[in-house]
Amino acid sequence: MVSIPTGYRLAKIFALGQMACIFVLLITLVQAGSATGYELSIYDAYPWYFWAALIASVLLGVLLILWSGTRAQEMTWYWLLGLVPILLSYTIFLGLPLIRGYVLYGRGNNDILSHIGWSRTIVETGQLASNDFYPVVHILISVLDYIGLSLEQAAGFLAIFFSLVFIIFMLFLARAVSPCKGPLFFILAFSIPLLLSYFHLSVHPSILSVFMIPLLLGCYHLKGSAEPVPVLEFTFLALVLTLLTVFFHPVTALIALVIFAVFGITNLLVRRIGGRDALASEPGVRYFALVIILGLFTWLNPFEGLDWKMRAVLEGLVGESTGIASYYGGLAEQANLSLAGVAQIALNQYGQVLVYFIAAYIALVLVAGLIIKGKARRYEVYYAVQVLAAGLFSVVMVIGYFIEFEPVRVVRYAAVVIPVLCGYVFYHKFRVIRRPNTQVLFLGLIFFFIAAASIFGVFNVYFSPTIVKANAQLTQAELDGVVWYFDRADLATPLLATDLPLGRYEMYHFGYGTPEHFNRPQLDLYLPSHFGYDTNETLRASLDARRAVYLITTETNRQTHLVYPETVRPQVHQYTDPDFVRLSDDPTVDKSYTNGEFMAWYLYVAPAEPDAA
Repeated sequence: MVSIPTGYRLAKIFALGQMACIFVLLITLVQAGSATGYELSIYDAYPWYFWAALIASVLLGVLLILWSGTRAQEMTWYWLLGLVPILLSYTIFLGLPLIRGYVLYGRGNNDILSHIGWSRTIVETGQLASNDFYPVVHILISVLDYIGLSLEQAAGFLAIFFSLVFIIFMLFLARAVSPCKGPLFFILAFSIPLLLSYFHLSVHPSILSVFMIPLLLGCYHLKGSAEPVPVLEFTFLALVLTLLTVFFHPVTALIALVIFAVFGITNLLVRRIGGRDALASEPGVRYFALVIILGLFTWLNPFEGLDWKMRAVLEGLVGESTGIASYYGGLAEQANLSLAGVAQIALNQYGQVLVYFIAAYIALVLVAGLIIKGKARRYEVYYAVQVLAAGLFSVVMVIGYFIEFEPVRVVRYAAVVIPVLCGYVFYHKFRVIRRPNTQVLFLGLIFFFIAAASIFGVFNVYFSPTIVKANAQLTQAELDGVVWYFDRADLATPLLATDLPLGRYEMYHFGYGTPEHFNRPQLDLYLPSHFGYDTNETLRASLDARRAVYLITTETNRQTHLVYPETVRPQVHQYTDPDFVRLSDDPTVDKSYTNGEFMAWYLYVAPAEPDAA
């Protein structure tokens, strides 16, 4: 084993270091105060040492957890000294929008606006709205509203809670598959990084439900465990969780179905190739698969609008629909970015995913060697096949079109199974290394993977220029302006807004099921850069307007172009301070409302030309 100083003393040093970092975080939060308006990046709101303290707190905890794994028989509960401060640090980090005084972290076309709208319907009517595909999440938000939180606070709380409870559920899964404490701690360490970017902040049913899959898999494995556990209880809980995934999100139910199918196929292959006694088999999966299939057909059959989604998916598989890869490739081509520029942006946005797939395929190579030697362990084989399936799933989702255009979402399956494989395989590889120096190097490599993923994860949770996305902050000024528009604007006059999809805000403000508030006309146009004043004297001439139009501008219009690389900015729409001065002086436009960040304008229709004599 590695020669390390006295365990308990070093554990206390690590834990005290974490608490010191948390103290720095809290002091900095008090000094920084709340946001006074829209800010392009929340990362710029705090000094560098705030982020250094956050990362140091997480990495010290990871070190303590990994080290506990190398001394699992000696370190009884000291790993908790590493885990608890990590959870506290993540709570502070993910709670920054609430601390900064954001109304909500999610504006524009963000799904959270719609989910709050569905929940508002439950609060105001006492029943689910028709066509509510994701009732579990909306019921949870409405329950939290009932006990005293606002809908916005409830949404933020759920996002933080599920992100943290995912780590706890991974610990439960690690306990279910670990024959001893060592791999448990390694799996836990690999579960620490925030792999799913801004979905850790968003109430998105497809992600929140994936955070529950480790609990489902832990119950499934314990159902067939040789240890003295209440098999009937775990079987019942596993079946209930399986059914619950359907009501959380149907795609997550399909992912669970794939996971169980992969376990079943692996069972057959193990028995066929290695004989029945080669490896212990996993529990049967037929009942779990049956529950998912019946649940999907029963729950989704009454809903309207599923036919076009199914057609879109089929076109993505066999037709010419635009998939994620071609879509983002087209954007990069339009931006005329160099290969190095594309690589830099991709690394900033998805670095943690790349790091974990590299670690996973190293683990797969190690498992392949063990299989050849006939020394592979049960869960090494089963989760190696799961990682291969997750990789194939991700590739198919990226190439095809499945109603999802965010690459991070397509790796959510991998985010569950990669930590199990890497933690399990790397722990046992560490144990068979005989040279202390080699052990130290190997442990350092493991820590490098987790540290790199943790750092990438922290810096792409929030939108910022680093990942070429403007902050998703919904300010009180913007919300006040939207409410003014709903209360005062003429319903027959169409709206033109660059980043304010009216339907989302209608859903958020009114809830679902109030048709008198919906379907306000919104023009499918984009405001020309500089409002067209570089080529025309008036906005009406720029738009060639034939009728009166409402125009809405926000503070994001002034700042969004700053998130793009300087070489790309000339190609994106920009609205500068001089442009707004010209808009204010434009005789064809009247400023109807302003509160400093939100402005509503009324564009008059051109006067009719007199008839020719």
